[in-house]
Amino acid sequence: MSAHTPGPWTVYSNSPDADGTEGLPSIMAPNPLGDGLFYVAQANLTADARLIAAAPDLLAALQSITGYIENGTLVRSIETDGHPDFTIRMMHFVCDLGAAQSAIARARETP
Repeated sequence: MSAHTPGPWTVYSNSPDADGTEGLPSIMAPNPLGDGLFYVAQANLTADARLIAAAPDLLAALQSITGYIENGTLVRSIETDGHPDFTIRMMHFVCDLGAAQSAIARARETP
């Protein structure tokens, strides 16, 4: 499987159609080959477009959080909880949780 188009992805409202109805929203990303924007997708609803546009951020957040599970950071242990870098590792985890919350809010378009 090939890699996805790098983010950030942004929702753009299309101009009204010839009949005056609102055009379908498009999801665009910075062109990986140079200047301008790159077409990623089109959605039927703005809510769907927001969710699609948030996909790179959601993926990155999930990868970070699952990394903490895989490397044992979230496993409580009397041997590691007292380790000097435990607090620092947990601070990184809290920051990544904040990034996940921001990505979810972006998908839902809630402040």
